[in-house]
Amino acid sequence: MATKPRSTPKTSADLKKALEAAKKRTAMLEQKLYAEELTELIGKTNILADYSKIQQQAKDIKDVAILQAIINKLGFKRIAVTEIPAPPRKPSKPRKKKTA
Repeated sequence: MATKPRSTPKTSADLKKALEAAKKRTAMLEQKLYAEELTELIGKTNILADYSKIQQQAKDIKDVAILQAIINKLGFKRIAVTEIPAPPRKPSKPRKKKTA
């Protein structure tokens, strides 16, 4: 039966790289956790129903304007809501005719 080769101990540089990778992973998981908690909290409230009522009453007003008005009413001064146009699609290649 073959024996396992001995593993070499990790150097301090290797350990520092592993620690940085673990810190980045932890930060990413915390961000996902907070986003999920926020989503659950919003789902438990009636914010979405209220927003739908506002949309029904103000049909001529764009969603961006409604959201910006809500943010202004809440008192946030440095938040801006903008609408980003959809990126243009790449044109499709012309199809070649099949020859029989």
